[in-house]
Amino acid sequence: MMRKLIGAAVLALLLGPAPGASAATLEKIDCKRSTLTLLMEPNADWAECYRARQSEQGERADGITADFQVVLADLRTHVVHIEAGKAGRTSYFFKDSIESQLKEFDEIEDRSEFVEDDEFEDYDLVRFQAELWKKRTDCVGFLKYTHATYTQGGGAGAGSYILGYDCWRDGAPDRATIETFLKSIKW
Repeated sequence: MMRKLIGAAVLALLLGPAPGASAATLEKIDCKRSTLTLLMEPNADWAECYRARQSEQGERADGITADFQVVLADLRTHVVHIEAGKAGRTSYFFKDSIESQLKEFDEIEDRSEFVEDDEFEDYDLVRFQAELWKKRTDCVGFLKYTHATYTQGGGAGAGSYILGYDCWRDGAPDRATIETFLKSIKW
């Protein structure tokens, strides 16, 4: 059910040498303790929240660090899966396309092609249909990088990101619903 947050997926995003890396281990937490918050209906069927910290010793004095949080929720009419990461002071994430990132979510099966939607407040958006827990759903995928920086090799990096999907059981949400949901995400 979890995207491959641990190991290769995280290390591929985090700048630095992989040898000697301390893999991030997801720890389940009470969603009230999560600093990743979003608009959740009070009568949600269920919600689970996780956090992880990854660090590795590198050539820099501080090493490479990143904090991650994950929210999974069944909000009756739709299912949400959000991951967020914040890099440490001397670290950053390599930027990747929203399509590449969404393909890593294991629970999304039989996915249609991604159709780009207009950006919203620095979020890249795509729409798609997918089988989620044996039910066909209409989904919106989203990705936002913040605190942009240039890497040592001249590429683009980011200090944080928010990535996820919102899959609706009974038809695609309208644009106003999507915008309201994205505005509610705080990290």
